[in-house]
Amino acid sequence: MSLSKPSVVHLLALTCLMLVIARHTLDAQHLKVGSGVVMMLCKDGNLYSWGYNGKGGLGDGTTQPRTSPVRALLPDSTTIQSIESNDVSRFAVTTEGDVYFWGANDQNIIGAPSMGYIQSTPIRLPYFQNVHQVACGESMCYFRRCPKAS
Repeated sequence: MSLSKPSVVHLLALTCLMLVIARHTLDAQHLKVGSGVVMMLCKDGNLYSWGYNGKGGLGDGTTQPRTSPVRALLPDSTTIQSIESNDVSRFAVTTEGDVYFWGANDQNIIGAPSMGYIQSTPIRLPYFQNVHQVACGESMCYFRRCPKAS
């Protein structure tokens, strides 16, 4: 067996091991696994991810795959409350109700065709505010807004 081409079983075992290690060392609150990427939201509001990064899905400003967790390049003052993803698009909702996006704008999933296809660094989507939660399907996303306080 060649070490240069790991099998799916080896990759799954490595991912499981990384999840156990990361959960204990980084104090994970929420994990999202799928399409070759693991996203981990920590209790301190920081977001880490690792795995396939061909379309910028790790949010670290590159398209290089990572075998260990890297912090998403979100503004330092940002505290994430929830995360969501589909095959190629990643979303984070802040405690302030802002939405950040990175990865691929596949089928114009974020409604901004001028943005281009690949976004390897998280960007705030200015037209989504007071959002509480994001839910993604294969080619669509739903944004649940919080009612404004009176």
